[in-house]
Formats: sequence, C-alpha cells, structure tokens
Amino acid sequence: MMAKTGTTREKTTLILLLFVVLLVASHEESGGMGVDAACNNLPMSCWLKCGRPGGCNRCCKKHGFVRGECVGIDCYCCRE
Repeated sequence: MMAKTGTTREKTTLILLLFVVLLVASHEESGGMGVDAACNNLPMSCWLKCGRPGGCNRCCKKHGFVRGECVGIDCYCCRE
C-alpha cells in the first residue's frame, strides 16, 4: 500500500508560504540595492508597475517624481 505524499491543500499552503518568504526576502534585499535616499516606494498606485517595461518610470513621472526605478517587484519613485 502506497502512502500519499501530500494533499492538494498541503501543497497549496506550502506554495503560498514559499511565495510569502520570497516576497519578504526581496523586500528586505531592496534596502541597499541601487535605491537612493531620495527614493521611496510611494505612491501606492505605482507598487505593481514593475511587471511591464517602463511602467514604474511612467507612473512615478505621472505623480510628479523625476524617475521611477524597479528593484525586484518594488517600484521606487525618486525625487532626484
């Protein structure tokens, strides 16, 4: 008799947990990776713009920033 390796629910939970860990790791890692002190990840409407080329930059400029820069999946708007 073969034992089950895991239910669908357990696998889904494991995948979600792994996704959360990756998100947290990329957010912590972005603190010193090419982002100036003059940059921040506000406005909130620009957060998910890094999926398309130039999306972050366009969004930040629309909100009055000089440029936008993606670090991982985070969009940082810069004043300088």
